[in-house]
Amino acid sequence: MPRKRIIFNDEYLLECIESPHIKKKVKRKKVNKKPNQSPEINENKYGNVNEAKQADRPGESHVQEVPRIEAPKAENTPWTPPAEAQKPENTPWTPPSETQKPENTPWTPPAEASRPENTAWFPPVNYAVNSSCNFCTVAGKDYTFKVLALYKSLKNTSNNFNLWVCCMDPIACYILSKLNLYNLHVFRVEDLEDAALLSIKSSRKTNEYCWTLKAPLIRYVLDTYKVPDVIYCDSDLYFFSDPKAIYDEWGSNDVFLCLQRDLQWVEAMYGKYQAGLIGFKNTPNALSCLDYWRSKCIEWCSANPEPNMDRFGDQKYLDKVPEMYSGVKVSDNYGINAAPWNCVYNNDYNIYKKDDYVYIEKEKLVVFHFATIAIFNSDEFDLWSFNYIHIRRTIKDYIYIPYLSTIRECINRVKHFDNSVLDKLFATKPLSDAQTYYRYLPSEYRIKADDDTKYFCTLMSKDYLIKGLTFYRSLKTNGNNFHLWICCIDELIYSILKDMELENVTLVPLPKLEDEEIRRCKKTRTATELCWTLKAPLVEYVLDNYDVDYVIYCDADLFFFSNPSRIIKDWVGYYFYICTQRDNYDYERIHGRFQAGFIGFKKLKETRRILTWWKKKCIEWCFDNPQPEHERWGDQKYLDQVPLKFVGIKIENSLGINAAPWNVVYNNHYDVHNINGKVYIGNDMLVFYHFGSMHFYNENEYDLWKLKHLNFDQSVLDNIYIPYLKAVRDTINEYMPYIEDHWSELFADKEAKLPVNYINISNY
Repeated sequence: MPRKRIIFNDEYLLECIESPHIKKKVKRKKVNKKPNQSPEINENKYGNVNEAKQADRPGESHVQEVPRIEAPKAENTPWTPPAEAQKPENTPWTPPSETQKPENTPWTPPAEASRPENTAWFPPVNYAVNSSCNFCTVAGKDYTFKVLALYKSLKNTSNNFNLWVCCMDPIACYILSKLNLYNLHVFRVEDLEDAALLSIKSSRKTNEYCWTLKAPLIRYVLDTYKVPDVIYCDSDLYFFSDPKAIYDEWGSNDVFLCLQRDLQWVEAMYGKYQAGLIGFKNTPNALSCLDYWRSKCIEWCSANPEPNMDRFGDQKYLDKVPEMYSGVKVSDNYGINAAPWNCVYNNDYNIYKKDDYVYIEKEKLVVFHFATIAIFNSDEFDLWSFNYIHIRRTIKDYIYIPYLSTIRECINRVKHFDNSVLDKLFATKPLSDAQTYYRYLPSEYRIKADDDTKYFCTLMSKDYLIKGLTFYRSLKTNGNNFHLWICCIDELIYSILKDMELENVTLVPLPKLEDEEIRRCKKTRTATELCWTLKAPLVEYVLDNYDVDYVIYCDADLFFFSNPSRIIKDWVGYYFYICTQRDNYDYERIHGRFQAGFIGFKKLKETRRILTWWKKKCIEWCFDNPQPEHERWGDQKYLDQVPLKFVGIKIENSLGINAAPWNVVYNNHYDVHNINGKVYIGNDMLVFYHFGSMHFYNENEYDLWKLKHLNFDQSVLDNIYIPYLKAVRDTINEYMPYIEDHWSELFADKEAKLPVNYINISNY
């Protein structure tokens, strides 16, 4: 006869049992335990992201030998809570126990006891639990939060379900049982292990043994509970809509399978059906199929594929199931067992939200497989732990963030239930090893964006307000699908911009960036030098505090003539984006080969190394006083070292990107012309122009280059400068109500700053 299961029933999600008794304190001897080691999910070192996904399975923690729970107390025996142990300092965590354990004895959870009054029992173990949807899963301690999220997703989407959880270690069993969840049936792995399983247990890694357990677990639930069917789910699945959709598609068939929908060669190696969601009816045909799968997995179930033997883990065996058995339903619903390998880095499915439901193409998302997510704490995660993958904004916003929100709720519930065990449930690998790092952000740091949104940041002082607003309007004119962070150098600029309530803009007051080092720099540097110093801290602030994959720093005197999408496309496959100056040799030798006025950083580890290095150099020294002997000038000359010190650098050489006076007007003299309303420099379409070193006197009068006299070709004036100055005039007229009281502070005094390359556009 099977042992009595730890099964509880409660209508309130994740509410623990509060003891009415006072716990007595007992001194405990220090228990010397070896620190827990988290084994690799798969020792196979994948070289391709498509291979990596196949290794994920629940229950990554080491399988521990769990001593049997003491025999149940007689019925009607009053329930007494376990005594609270007094834990010496630096002693590894052990749950409460009434007796002191000998050293090196594995921890056992509190013995099962009668329930307090007014707490409902589930029916006896052999009673068929009536439900329209039946699920089972395997979970170790490092999957505890995930299985709680799976449970909550079922609770949110179905009124009638059961979830059986086979716990791989005592900590998972302790937490899941004591949380007392409605229709969650918790038992230990020992309860389904037989001689065949025990004979191969020690020879398999944890993930391989968990894979081996799937078929025995399904059979155990079908036989013990007499339910008509059960669906095995990996514990990192999460339901977004009613699981009844699975049963509707399953219909009268005996077995339910899901397609991987991966690349052809991946499916040939690892299997074309997903073993993370599979269903069996309690029928002779289905049980025969289940026994076949069980026997094959006991025979061999390794994480290292053997193509010559046509096997990989528990999954590759499923390829033969539709050929060997009748009544097998293969799902063709994109919304069932959607996953990273068929939605994130393969297949360009249209994923959108409608009436509060997520859709993949025309099918409602039912369940998503959040494979290989690592949970470091309630705020930090690795969304794909094998290597970095880009996750589209819509997928992140509509699928990943709701899941992470639920994970955070589960962490919080466990924290309030038993904070001492919390750290045992997080990922053990270093945070620095995260491949697809994600930091969960409060709602005030989330911005409205989609997959095509471009992210920029800039600095604005009083001298640059009109230029910066003109830059902002050029972004709106060329797509309007962007977000711009503006660091306001002084309070006046912050006050003016705050009153404007600019669309797609987040204001960053200077104090947000300041620390002791920057405050020290303020005392010794000019306004221009301080702005140069602040570029790296501003980029760092945006990447640290907002859910963006990248950000491009732009000087405020840039102006877009066409859509910046070309830049983002050119950047694919690189970490860092930088433009060449294309100036003369002598200038570049002193001031640098690369332009610091337009520079892009992705939210990746290698990029962070570059950003940290650049920030440190600029804080150490950043002055408008070239020192060729030290290879430095401002923030810019340092950039010459980036391609020599770091990898993944995109060096942009297009004539239409970062065009400027120094590479168009007084050097090179490229042909500038207009074709069908688009400006070209040579053969390259003009994307943006850097209008550096200008003075604005009023809406009509300007100094085009304040440093020295230049000969401006008429084609450059007609196609570049006049359109820009007209846009500046439109900016002034549009925002006049906000700036008219501050005119003298925002414009240059023509008598004090005499023009060198004067132009008046009143006739244009």
